Amino acid sequence: MNIFLKIISSEIGQLRQCLCAPMKSFPSKALFKLDSLLLPILFLFVSSNLLSQTPLSGVINHYAEITDIDFCESKLVTDDASAFTIGEQVLLIQMKGAIINESNSAAFGDVLEIGGAGLLEKNEIVAIVGNEVFLKYLLSNDYEVAGAVQLVSFPKYSQAVVSEIISPAKWDGKKGGVLVIEVEEDLILQATIEADGKGFRGASTNTLSSDCTFLTNADGYHYSLSNWRGAPKGEGIADLIQGKEQGRGAQANGGGGGNDHNAGGGGGANITNAGEGGKTSSPGLNCDGDFPGKGGKPIQNAPNRWFLGGGGGAGHDNNGSGSAGGNGGGLVIILAKRIISNGNAISANGESAAMAIGDGSGGGGAGGTVVLVAEEIMGQLSISAVGGQGGFVQNPADRCNGPGGGGSGGRFISNNFNSVNLNLSGGLPGENMTVSSQCSDPTNGAAQGQAGLQTPYEEIPISEVEPIPFAILSQPIDKLVCENDAAFFEFLVMGNFLKYQWQVNDGSGWQDIPSGIGYAGEMTPILEIPNSILSQNAFSYRCLVTGPCISNMLSAAAVLTVEAVPQAAFDFNYLGNGQYTFENNSINAIAYLWDFGDGTTTSEINPDHTFAADGQYEVTLTAFNDCGEIMITQSVTVGGFPTAAFSAAYFGCTPVDVQFQDQSSGENIQSYFWEFEGGDPSISNQQHPLVTYAEPGIYDVTLTVQNALGEHTTTKNDYLEIFATPQVSFDFLVDSVTVYFSNNSTGATYYFWDFGDGNSSDEFEPVHIYSQGGAYQVSLSIGNPACGSVISQQVFIDLPNAAEETILPAFTIFPNPFSEGITVLFAENPNEQTVITLFDGQGQFLHSGTVMGKMGKLKPTGLAAGLYFLQIQNSSTTRYVKLLKLNAD
Repeated sequence: MNIFLKIISSEIGQLRQCLCAPMKSFPSKALFKLDSLLLPILFLFVSSNLLSQTPLSGVINHYAEITDIDFCESKLVTDDASAFTIGEQVLLIQMKGAIINESNSAAFGDVLEIGGAGLLEKNEIVAIVGNEVFLKYLLSNDYEVAGAVQLVSFPKYSQAVVSEIISPAKWDGKKGGVLVIEVEEDLILQATIEADGKGFRGASTNTLSSDCTFLTNADGYHYSLSNWRGAPKGEGIADLIQGKEQGRGAQANGGGGGNDHNAGGGGGANITNAGEGGKTSSPGLNCDGDFPGKGGKPIQNAPNRWFLGGGGGAGHDNNGSGSAGGNGGGLVIILAKRIISNGNAISANGESAAMAIGDGSGGGGAGGTVVLVAEEIMGQLSISAVGGQGGFVQNPADRCNGPGGGGSGGRFISNNFNSVNLNLSGGLPGENMTVSSQCSDPTNGAAQGQAGLQTPYEEIPISEVEPIPFAILSQPIDKLVCENDAAFFEFLVMGNFLKYQWQVNDGSGWQDIPSGIGYAGEMTPILEIPNSILSQNAFSYRCLVTGPCISNMLSAAAVLTVEAVPQAAFDFNYLGNGQYTFENNSINAIAYLWDFGDGTTTSEINPDHTFAADGQYEVTLTAFNDCGEIMITQSVTVGGFPTAAFSAAYFGCTPVDVQFQDQSSGENIQSYFWEFEGGDPSISNQQHPLVTYAEPGIYDVTLTVQNALGEHTTTKNDYLEIFATPQVSFDFLVDSVTVYFSNNSTGATYYFWDFGDGNSSDEFEPVHIYSQGGAYQVSLSIGNPACGSVISQQVFIDLPNAAEETILPAFTIFPNPFSEGITVLFAENPNEQTVITLFDGQGQFLHSGTVMGKMGKLKPTGLAAGLYFLQIQNSSTTRYVKLLKLNAD
């Protein structure tokens, strides 16, 4: 009752000071009487306040394993719901579910997918049927029941006092380990809140006879439960893997077991690294234990996931005297407006491992998680989530068995770090209690766990979305709209997390309506067609509704009928003497009104009308239907209104003369005005002008005619196309018998090549292969629609003819390449005169000489460096040889 006396004393002092401050002149007896009056009043006030506080002790939460979840009904199937009540606030939390690396490597235990591990949220029970619990709100997280999901009561008090130690139930692999409480006003601590060792379970020992020798290599990261080479792993956020339950690899945040021989287990972890276990060292050829359990691996530090401390791995045990791993600390969640500490503490410490005698020791458990949310903390409040210490060992003096690694420190999550004495230290490693020369140091390599972390608080999630049973409120109905008006179709339903997709059937089957093609709201309950068009007439529409809580639901189909707006149109014919006949070409109309512009009207469909006087009249037709009216107006001339028209005749390329011919109609045309783009002259008043065009191009021509009734203009755009005389040019490249032609011509639209050997081509740049050697005259003819041009060049092909080889003796030409003179040497005297002629690369004649006997020479001058052809010819044979001149003369 000390806290209550302190409160009473404080209240009396403050009230006495308040009341007596202006009464310093009062005698002391009067003040004594005042105190005697205040004490009973304050005692009654404080007594009343104390009676409203709920005393807390022991396990204040109750737990249920969740075996199935129906998201749509927000229904939980539990193993036992008897402890829960309707209206009760609850916490839903998944403890495990991570997927880890299973390889036999240092990566064993790395978290590949965290899954739902650590996810939690707040909710409220609205109904209980047997072991089925129905919640007020839909779940905000996606839980996996295989990952140990539990339901925890979340008691809420106006005011509460911890009269004796309160703790969570111990985690049993399916439920427990969590203490959660909410206090609207004051939470007064007269005792501690403890979740020490209530978290993930440390590994039990597994005694198996060891068959090791000094040659044994027990370095695996996982072994089965029947294999003597490894000890069991500690528990963490990932379930043990069948056949891989033992060995030094960490089980996510659970510590690894020590490997043979007698190595220590690794510590458990929370969100920082745990310590590795110690080795075993033996003298001589005895078995060593060089592969202790790895420390648990840190879990991702996520603000919306909270975890129990990981369990320590067991020490390797072959004599029945090893020690188990320590349990991790539990999860404590306290929400209060104000916490009055009275020097008490909140703890979620990891459990230290027990001592081993002659075998390996277990690793310490990791510190758990403390979540503290308070506007104010009165007095110094101690918070601890310390890692458990690794197990100590005793062993013979001639060897050094493996101590356990320390568990990591835990996690402190809060919105208020004031007035808090925080201890998140990592657990120390165990030590060897027997002095031995085999120990490198007392820990023999066992390591301390890392300190934990403090992180800011984020609200416990709650969806606040209540389950809504699916129901159809209204179906789409057929719509009749006018063209260009908006149309709406509605499919109104009730339900949670519904998705809508409108579909259209245009006669070719149902298709989803994509975004941005003339619709709006295609993925909402209301589909809008902002501007209905005639092509959508008779289209059908329906809506597909999907969601996690319904099977695909299709609405009824509704048909859109689009009525066209009227379109007014008419033609007319002049019959002479002021009389016109009018032809109504309107569509979609049911009534008409004609206004002839002379003061008369009619509602006939196709009227005849006689105008009383010559002139120009504006005739208007208005067409009507249920979707509105539209009018069109045309000018009607009585008395021969002029109409401009013309033609033109011309041929040839620039410069070209064009003869224009007036073809205008109308009575008594008085004037002509021509405009000639690009012509000479550029304007004319003649009726049939002659115009010269000097430059090629495409030109407009305009004619305006006028009589007493008015004038009329007609323009023919791009009427004349004047062509320039095409310029012909080509180059060629000879490669043996293949010639590549390059066309350099301009101003042409067609091309014709004559290769001089009876072959031709209309390609722009052809490639031609000659069948035998010789000089060929190649011509290129080009043209456009108006005129053309042609050019020829000689092409030499150096290809001997088999028949000619027997007539012209064999010869040698040297030097080739040449610098000055050229010598032709025959193998024997020709039987007739032989002429040698030099041409340039384009076939132009340069020099010629006659060979009398076996040798002939040419010594041309003034030649540029480059390619040349030498022709050797007698009366029956002609040969060509390529020559290359090295330098210019």
